[in-house]
This record gives sequence, structure tokens and C-alpha cells, in this order.
Amino acid sequence: MRAQYDYISDRLSAIIKPFDNECDGSSTFCVWFRLQCEFFALEGLSQLLETVGQVRDTLNPDLEIQGIVMTMYDSRNKLAHQVVADVRENLGEKVYHTLIPRNVRVSEAPSYGKPAILYDLACSGSQAYLKLASEVIQRERSHKAA
Repeated sequence: MRAQYDYISDRLSAIIKPFDNECDGSSTFCVWFRLQCEFFALEGLSQLLETVGQVRDTLNPDLEIQGIVMTMYDSRNKLAHQVVADVRENLGEKVYHTLIPRNVRVSEAPSYGKPAILYDLACSGSQAYLKLASEVIQRERSHKAA
């Protein structure tokens, strides 16, 4: 698997340890990590950044995080605003502008065996993921042009 991919996507809510086995030197980028807009996710982020640094130091000096996706965002929640602000303050442009909202339809989709955009294309979560896809593509084009 490792030699087949240029990009790896992971979740910060997943166990961090398997990550260093995946990012072993075959991938230049870890495209994006999903970070829930919750307090304890910040602890996972610091562990992840430490792991990325260790992989960079020992296996792949070209490894970099291309982006962090803020998920389960609830604009009514002050904590969500603070988490996004803190992550953006520390990681700057690594944080995608698109925020993925907390959305019941996105949560329901796996129980129907479908991705969110096939389950309910019109819901705010699906629309946010489509906007994120455009942002990822645009960032990749800019990176290749540089």
C-alpha cells in the first residue's frame, strides 16, 4: 500500500500509532487530517504533530501536512469557535478555510451504506465536503505551480 499513494488521509480521533507505519517515506504529503472542533481534539493534534516530526526525522524528511480539516463545527458553540481560532493561530494556512458542520444527515449516511454526498447531496454537510474538495484541488494546483 505504501508505495501506491502520494497522499494519506487520517483522522485525529483514530489511534495515532498506526499513522507512523503508513507515513514511512513513500509519501511526500499527508494531505489532511480531520480535527473535531472539540477541546480534547487539541491534545490529539499535538500528539499527531509530534508523530509527524518523528517520521520526518527518521524516515521521510519531505513529509509535510498539507492541511487540517475542522469537522463537526457548530457555529452556535463558543468552544468550536475557540478551537478553530487556536488551531489556525498555531498552524496558519495549513488549516483549510472550509469548516465541516456537525450534521445529522452526514452522521446517518454510513448506516445506509452510502457516502454523505450520495445520501443527501443538498444537506449542509455534503455541501461543505464538496466545497472542501474544491479547496483541496485548488491548493494542490497552487502547490504544483510553485
